[in-house]
Amino acid sequence: MLREKLKIIKMTLREWHLTHTHNLPSRIDSLKENITLLESKGEVEELTEEEIVGLHGLSADLFSLSWVNARISWQQARMSWLGEGDSNSKYIHALMTDRRHRNAISSILVDGDRVEGVFDVREAVFNHFEHHFKYFASNTSRVDNLHFHRLSHAEDVTPVYFILFLVEFRVLFN
Repeated sequence: MLREKLKIIKMTLREWHLTHTHNLPSRIDSLKENITLLESKGEVEELTEEEIVGLHGLSADLFSLSWVNARISWQQARMSWLGEGDSNSKYIHALMTDRRHRNAISSILVDGDRVEGVFDVREAVFNHFEHHFKYFASNTSRVDNLHFHRLSHAEDVTPVYFILFLVEFRVLFN
């Protein structure tokens, strides 16, 4: 009895599938053509209210059918993959596992001491870069205390520029 009911359900589902997804790509293409026609007409003249509503309906139908088509394609590909399998999956998974192990930082040396564990390694790396950037931020030169002289064009400014360059170079790199 159950077997007969399942056969009836299977046949009903197959009929529904054929009526709703029959020739789906051509139905999608037809919707795209109708949308293109209405949009090109809208560029030339103003569309009526019915045409605007129709355009929105066509767009909604196109979205719906495209989604159904994508789902069907995905399910068919999955069924194919489940049936045939993937001959390279063991090799690929071994490569990915090896790469993950090589890229992982399980321990580091900090001042001669080995630091292990995710939290401790993360904290050591954070502290290193925090100290590194604080050091460079504190040692950068500023121009707050420099005094600049205004020179006229009549004066020979070449020696003055050279002296300013030397002073600036010395401030920056000392």
